[in-house]
Amino acid sequence: MESHAEGAPAHWSVPQCPFTIEYSPRVLDDIRLAVVDAFCSMPHGGVEIGGVLLGKYGRGRLEIQDYVPLPTEHVSGPSFELSSYDHMKLAEVLATARGNPRGGQPVGWYHSHTRSGISLTAADLEIHKRYFPEPWQVALVMQPYERQPTRAGFFFREADGAIRDNSCYQEFAMESLAIGKIPDAVEAGGEAARLEPPPAAREVPDVASPLPSFGQVAPKLSYRRQGILLASILAVAMGAWAYHTRDLWLPVRVPEVRYIGLNTADADGQLQIRWDRNSPAVRQARAGAVTIEDVGNPQVVELDAAHLQAGVFTYGRKGGKVDVAMTLSLPDGQRVREATSFLGQAPVRPAPEQEVAVRKEVDDLARKLEEEQARNRKLEKSLEDARGQIKKQQRKRMGNQIR
Repeated sequence: MESHAEGAPAHWSVPQCPFTIEYSPRVLDDIRLAVVDAFCSMPHGGVEIGGVLLGKYGRGRLEIQDYVPLPTEHVSGPSFELSSYDHMKLAEVLATARGNPRGGQPVGWYHSHTRSGISLTAADLEIHKRYFPEPWQVALVMQPYERQPTRAGFFFREADGAIRDNSCYQEFAMESLAIGKIPDAVEAGGEAARLEPPPAAREVPDVASPLPSFGQVAPKLSYRRQGILLASILAVAMGAWAYHTRDLWLPVRVPEVRYIGLNTADADGQLQIRWDRNSPAVRQARAGAVTIEDVGNPQVVELDAAHLQAGVFTYGRKGGKVDVAMTLSLPDGQRVREATSFLGQAPVRPAPEQEVAVRKEVDDLARKLEEEQARNRKLEKSLEDARGQIKKQQRKRMGNQIR
């Protein structure tokens, strides 16, 4: 990691990362302050927090320019584990960021670990794969200490799509940024602006003005006016208290967030395209379509409501990069669309001579199976004929005995 001045961006890179991470030291320092504040909010590790990293990606460089904190309910305790409402809030934050072309796009997320090392847990991996599926999106994990600098590390997808989750390739310490010195003079118009003299040194115009009468006593307010003034102050105080505590007594409005949760997972060339079948959009959708672009050959797979409830579709990929998009048709006429990509090694295909040998072996096995089935049919017919002869002989003997 290269260290820079506060105004210049800092860079983080390792040989295993396919791109360089460039970030604003001020942005990471603001996140560090929030992490340390949450760490000190309660004994024995405080609470863990997280949020979304904003920026842009292009030409092998990921830029982190801003962030959006994600307030969580912490229904499971102080750890950063998302509830159902937290998942909806995260989806809403991502949708808002993607819909703002002038602002930074989601390039990853951050969260703190106060009771474990700098790593990604199983729950962290689920969040990363579900909400940050792009091959260039990263996860930043911070670990605060009481008497030591906060340490951090980036996690990313390598060239084959794998994520090293047990530890970071290169951790770094986050020292607090120094406060800039106030300049003695301000440059204006190309010349140093002169400071104005203090008010005591200014010339006072010779204007007669009445001197304040310090010896006079202000008239006392009547009891009625005192009561009105006290009631006004109390009303203002109660109004301010009600405004600042409105989140405690106002009903919580849960926004309707439409998401699909599209992601991919590969198993020996079989690409599993998955989505969240429990999301409101998937449950309400009447039909959907999956567009797969593999080796420049786009394919469209139509899905009905029953297939959408399955939550998975398997596709035998041909190349190392597969672009997947899903579009849902909702009853109100609107459409919900999400896209993701898989990046890895192209599946290994057998050589032509191996294919011929395998095909010949399959044909031989099929021929032997047919021959075996034909022999079985002949044996069954012979057995049936023998049973018929035995029955005839039995009937003949019984007839002779009756006579």
